[in-house]
Amino acid sequence: PEPTTAEPTPEPTTPSPTSCEDRKWYIIFTPGGFNTCSNGFDIPQNLGVDGVTFFDTLDECCEFEFGDVANCRYRDACITLSPTPVPSTGEPTSGSSPTVSKEMTGPPTMEAKR
Repeated sequence: PEPTTAEPTPEPTTPSPTSCEDRKWYIIFTPGGFNTCSNGFDIPQNLGVDGVTFFDTLDECCEFEFGDVANCRYRDACITLSPTPVPSTGEPTSGSSPTVSKEMTGPPTMEAKR
């Protein structure tokens, strides 16, 4: 028999991550009983995909778990919060200063050390 040349193995393809708009919602069961709807990456490993009910929308998840949207606790992986702006100190304000009392009230007191 003649030697054959094996075809090169194709490079594995990695699926693209699911876009935020296409992510499914599910319920995270927490030890304290504070269940939460989430579309994040925190599906409990012990449940697997078969043990999780997925919802197409946050509203569906909230209505199923909490009875309505108003009482819903949720974690949205698609929301990124902007950093808090640095407060500006601006120019010093003008005006009167607080009045300091010149009245003596007694000797200083000592604080007990622990």
